[in-house]
Amino acid sequence: MHCKRHKKLTDWARTAILQTKRWLPTRDLVFVADSGFAAIDLIAAVRQHVCLITRLRLDANLFKPAPNDARVSVAVPPLKGRHLPKRNAVLDNPKTRWTTTSVSHWYNAQQRALLTATGTAVWYHSGLPPVPIRWVLVRDPSGEHDPQAFLSSARNLNAIPATILGWFVSRCRPIQTYCASLRQLVRSS
Repeated sequence: MHCKRHKKLTDWARTAILQTKRWLPTRDLVFVADSGFAAIDLIAAVRQHVCLITRLRLDANLFKPAPNDARVSVAVPPLKGRHLPKRNAVLDNPKTRWTTTSVSHWYNAQQRALLTATGTAVWYHSGLPPVPIRWVLVRDPSGEHDPQAFLSSARNLNAIPATILGWFVSRCRPIQTYCASLRQLVRSS
């Protein structure tokens, strides 16, 4: 009987990402993945080496960073600060500051104007290391597509929404090109 423990998809991804960084140590690498890779343990393992862009659940537990108050001596320093509202609440809040951002190839459109809101937070779940992220909330003013949230694990957290969304939609272009080529082949045969 084989008793080897099952390796999760995020474990394989961590191995592949870190190996790629070893092969390309001087390059700034950005990995774009679907929501299946939006895992705190994966992001914590790779964020010092690469930037990971993925979808973020609208109900993810986001917090302010832990207070850095040197005056208070605590045996166990806090991992996170105050709880932030869920992205669903940010969507519904009339005080949310929306910015118009142009994105190419958003759901096959050539150029689309989207409303974005962004901020930084610590993504935390009990038993896992806290992960600092930049979140981007996207609303389609035409109402064609549902609101979505994305995250970037870049070390400096300074990426602007247009850059994060540009990286995210760029992952689809090879697939779209392949599908278009396949459709053309089917038509011509």
